[in-house]
Amino acid sequence: MRHVVITTSYAWYARSQPTFLRILRSLRPEPAIRAAVDEFFDQLGLERDVVGVHVRRTDNANAIKYSPLSAYVRAMRDFEPRETVFVLLSDDASVAGDLAALLPECRIVEPGFPGPLGRDTLGGMRRAAAEFFTLARCPVVVHSAHSAFSS
Repeated sequence: MRHVVITTSYAWYARSQPTFLRILRSLRPEPAIRAAVDEFFDQLGLERDVVGVHVRRTDNANAIKYSPLSAYVRAMRDFEPRETVFVLLSDDASVAGDLAALLPECRIVEPGFPGPLGRDTLGGMRRAAAEFFTLARCPVVVHSAHSAFSS
């Protein structure tokens, strides 16, 4: 079995969007990651609409600059709060509390995948992969600018 580590998608995307999309659509998570994502969605249930929310922070200055938290609040308020579950994925642990304080009427859940938030360890990369495939399962995603996950 081959393992591929993707450090960025910008080079593929910039050169050929059709090739980039073909590669993305061919990706399949390893069994443990697939099981974690499946378990999260099984526990979540589908009694409500699901919207993925990807908030990129930490070392990504452009994502922070061009995707302020206020933009997420505006976008999330466009959905029916009582009928929507927002699946929050972020590399900044403080974002969940900040959004919950700003949007008390919204149901915001985090998958809680194991591993550090950083992408500099195998555990962090596994967590990132689980988050990536979680976003892929959401029918709608509100996302950061300048993030490989939102390409």
